[in-house]
Parts: sequence; C-alpha cells; structure tokens
Amino acid sequence: FDGLDLILLSLNAGCRCLIRTSETDAILYKGIIGLLENRFPDLKGRAEFADRPSGDVDAWVITGEAPTTAQLAYFARRPVFVDTVDQHLTTAVLTGVETPSELDALAEDLCMFFGRSKYSISKLVVPAEYDFSALLKSLESYRENGNHSGYFNHYEYRKAAYIVGSQPVIDNGFLIIKKETGESHSIGVVDYIESRENEILESDLTGRQLCKAQPEILRGEMAFGSACKRNFNLTGEFLLFLKEI
Repeated sequence: FDGLDLILLSLNAGCRCLIRTSETDAILYKGIIGLLENRFPDLKGRAEFADRPSGDVDAWVITGEAPTTAQLAYFARRPVFVDTVDQHLTTAVLTGVETPSELDALAEDLCMFFGRSKYSISKLVVPAEYDFSALLKSLESYRENGNHSGYFNHYEYRKAAYIVGSQPVIDNGFLIIKKETGESHSIGVVDYIESRENEILESDLTGRQLCKAQPEILRGEMAFGSACKRNFNLTGEFLLFLKEI
C-alpha cells in the first residue's frame, strides 16, 4: 500500500486521481477505494485506474520503486512529487549483544511486507566478525515469505547472480544477507557493512534513518520493530505540492 496515503490526501483535497500500478496491486487499491466510496459517496468517480502512462494530467506523483533517469525526464514535463524507496533508506545498527526479542523486532523490519515497504530496513551495520546465527533464527518467523512466487523469483534471480559472480553471501533459503558492494538494493537481499572498531563512517549512513535496539530518541533514532510502523512523514510537503498545482 505504498502510495495509498498520497491517494487519500489527493482525493481529500478534491483532486481526480488516475492511478497506474501493477495488476495485482490494483486489486488491493480498488478494494480500499471501493470501501471509501461506499462511506463517502462524493468520492465516486474521482479515482480511476490506467494500464499505461497518460500525458493528460496536471501533475505526477511517483511512489514505490525509484524511476529511471529517462522516466524521470519524461515525468518532469509536469510538476512531479517523488516519494520512493530510495528516499527512505533505513539502516539497523547492531552491537552483537541484542536480545532474542530485539532481534525478533529487527526481523519484522527486515521482512514485513516482503521487505518492500519504503520504510523497510535494507542495510545492517554489524561489528567485525559478527555472528549472524541469532538473527537468522529470528528471521525464521518469516519463512512463509518464500512461498510467494513473485518474491521468491526475485530471491532466486539474485541468488543465481551471486553464485555466478562467486560473491559470498549468507543464505537462509528465502533471504540473502551480503556484504555491501555499492549496487542498488534488491528485493530478497539485505546488505551489511562492518563497523570499524565500533565506529561508523558518516559517509556510510548519510541520508539514512537509523534503527537500534537501544535508540537515542533525541537524535532521531528508532527502535527495532518500529521502522515499518512509521506514519506518512511528508504530509506537509505533499499538501504544499497539491496547493501549488
């Protein structure tokens, strides 16, 4: 449901929404919007679904996966609001002394919504020679993720690529944990970097939301288990965008 918050704010502001998403996701969105139309009849007909881009719009709103440079150039012909996964990069910092319950909470942030929420944790910072066995045990609660064909296809594709490239990884059968190599984040994959004598380079974490077992709230850090529970945090910025168009 990434993007549903944007649709609701737009409808509430009186906009007509032309929604383009995957066929599977469209079923979910249509269900939610149908419930809203039953409760608020004035919304009927204001949300429509399309299977291809349309140039006959006043503005674009892009959410989910980040657009390519070429796609963004096309969308930039109109006012555009971008709220994609790459803008909400979330990193978990581990010390190696986390409790089983804390690691269970971290597993939720890694695997909930198949790790595809824009708020999901996609990167770990661990001590050198970190033992992943306790975290792998907590991840077992989400083994059912591997039964989803779409998700599993992504996982198997990345796994095959790493095998062909002789890249060492940690593989539990439905999630791959690998040392960061600079490539973009992939579905079914979690990257990690090793801290250097318990110090983290600022450049490694620039622009990222930090999650810890014992967070420093005043510094904006979050606790494990709270990343995927965040509310939409761009409401003010998005409403200004709607006002301008």
